[in-house]
Amino acid sequence: MFKTIAPRDIADLTPGSVQVDGVWLVQKTTSEAWALGEPLYWVSGTGKFSTTKSTNKTAGFAAKAAGSADTTGYLLLRPAVDLDVS
Repeated sequence: MFKTIAPRDIADLTPGSVQVDGVWLVQKTTSEAWALGEPLYWVSGTGKFSTTKSTNKTAGFAAKAAGSADTTGYLLLRPAVDLDVS
């Protein structure tokens, strides 16, 4: 399964381009600090990224440390990343 990110909004049922790798500035769950290289997960309910695995989808790694008060962080998106780091 490929992990992708859309560089801009894509309307439903409309063709658009997505990226399968790279470093992206993304919305993060506040109250969580990110350490460089820490695994990150997509939280579909909030549309943000988190360090909490739970039932969230693996997305990539923190490309830069982020503080708990930060609302954004840098995600290193990697193709077909599927980790079990529990």
